[in-house]
Amino acid sequence: KNPIESIFGRSFQEVASYLTFTQHLLNPYAVLMTADLFNSLDKDTQNAFIRAAKESGKWFADSLGAVEEEYIRKMMRENSTVFIRIDTTPFSEKIRPLAHELEGKGEWSEGLFDYVRSLVE
Repeated sequence: KNPIESIFGRSFQEVASYLTFTQHLLNPYAVLMTADLFNSLDKDTQNAFIRAAKESGKWFADSLGAVEEEYIRKMMRENSTVFIRIDTTPFSEKIRPLAHELEGKGEWSEGLFDYVRSLVE
């Protein structure tokens, strides 16, 4: 129930020989600014800010992926940790109708699930 860097940093692999990698917890990356501040910027600066945020988000994701893979290799090499990678596609497909049902009941904003999925894909 922890990200790879937390597992490695706290040496959980020393007592847990098997780790299941479900990716159900993801490290979020957010660049935040108030709407008032953003709207006070000229269009060129707004566009530059958006580009920089997207570029830094990609850098973060790529860097984190590389670090995670290195930690996994170290845990496998040094502790004989067995990693079980779960294909989450069947779960994603199974949950999609429920997400749309929640939207239909007004429990989620209309289009929320598809919007969030579009950010990941």
